Amino acid sequence: MAVPTPWQTKRALPQSVPRLLPLGRLRATWPYAIAAVGSVAVFFMLFQTWMVTPNWSGFNAVDAFGTTHTTTTHINLWSQEQPPGTSVTGIWGILTTISVFVTVFAAIQAIYRGTRTPGLVTTGAATAVALFVIIDLFYIRSKQIPVQITTGMGNDLGAQMGLVIMAMRGSGAYPWPGVKYVLDAAHMTSWAFSTAAVAFGTAGVAATRTWYGGLHGVALAVGRGWTHRQARSIGQWLSDERSRVSAPRTASPTSAAEPIEPAEDRDWGAAG
Repeated sequence: MAVPTPWQTKRALPQSVPRLLPLGRLRATWPYAIAAVGSVAVFFMLFQTWMVTPNWSGFNAVDAFGTTHTTTTHINLWSQEQPPGTSVTGIWGILTTISVFVTVFAAIQAIYRGTRTPGLVTTGAATAVALFVIIDLFYIRSKQIPVQITTGMGNDLGAQMGLVIMAMRGSGAYPWPGVKYVLDAAHMTSWAFSTAAVAFGTAGVAATRTWYGGLHGVALAVGRGWTHRQARSIGQWLSDERSRVSAPRTASPTSAAEPIEPAEDRDWGAAG
């Protein structure tokens, strides 16, 4: 056999060097990295304006935590009848934030350790983020009319004085009877829908990785184990049959008179 030259040995050396473990784990767990980045993006998008509700006296801007920023023209400054107020809870935004932190922490553990349990936790937390975001979206949408009324106007003389002053200053028009006026409609912003899209995309990527690398792998392992046990049982039975057939039979005086009784059917107590 030809002895390799020194330059051939140096050339073959890099092929025998094992790959770096962190790089290999990153290649196998990159969906969890996407889940972490997507969850962080969702967290920052929660602070953006999700709903805008304009009305006669200004408009309200609401984020995912129910925080309302009001811009008003003070039409009701002298009014004795103030528009009703409302409150928007931020519990769904808080639950989304908690799920985001769990997702990021579990994703880091899944990438660093490369085990199945952190991956399952990452998928579960990312799914919770998507669920809470969509619930928060529908909840804030349900608060559209109550929030919009808070920047309306009263029905007394003070509100009418505010409308007249606004028309005289040129910042608005007085609503004369029979004259059409176009008011901006309340609406959900693109931030709300973008947050939901990012959350669902993140959960989908993590769930796909968990299915093909986790739950699907468990199912395949269980199937392989069951098949292996069945094959081993059949092989053991065939081996026992071959041994019984090939074993030499020795004649005994009682073999012709008494049939051979299986060992498991013998009465060992009576024999003793």
